[in-house]
Amino acid sequence: MFSYKLPGCAATDQVAVDQIALALEKLQKAPYTRRAQAVTWQAWRYPHSEHPPCLQRLWFRVVNGKLVMHAHMRCNDALKAAFMNMFAFTELQRRLAERLKVAAGRYVHFADSYHVYERDWKWFNSFVQQARSGESRRPWKTADEFAKMTSASSWRESIRSDLLKGTYV
Repeated sequence: MFSYKLPGCAATDQVAVDQIALALEKLQKAPYTRRAQAVTWQAWRYPHSEHPPCLQRLWFRVVNGKLVMHAHMRCNDALKAAFMNMFAFTELQRRLAERLKVAAGRYVHFADSYHVYERDWKWFNSFVQQARSGESRRPWKTADEFAKMTSASSWRESIRSDLLKGTYV
């Protein structure tokens, strides 16, 4: 997206196309445009690839003074990748909104295949059981507990005490 090249095309053979910069330029000229997007799919390359990109395209538009962004995914690992993908995409949205001097608006995440790999089912089932029970194997601190830990040494002592009790196992 930041360095896109099309083989055999004189315009891009020597110079990479920064699609994000071009989308930003379009939005600066006409915030209402429906043409501010960036794509990853390369039709000459990916139909035969074992590892085509999961992200297919990003689409941007300013609506009511806020930058809206849609991320279109071919597939998305729900357990190990989705959170960080969404974090990275919304961080990009925030940075582009800053450059446009508008607020970040709605983020929409489309995934044609939102899945958990079979190798992760045991871990995923454990996560679901913990969510259903409301119990966690790790004793998370409340805001009040963190407020009481006023120095680094008391924080280290609290963690040391928890480790000795075996609560992080």
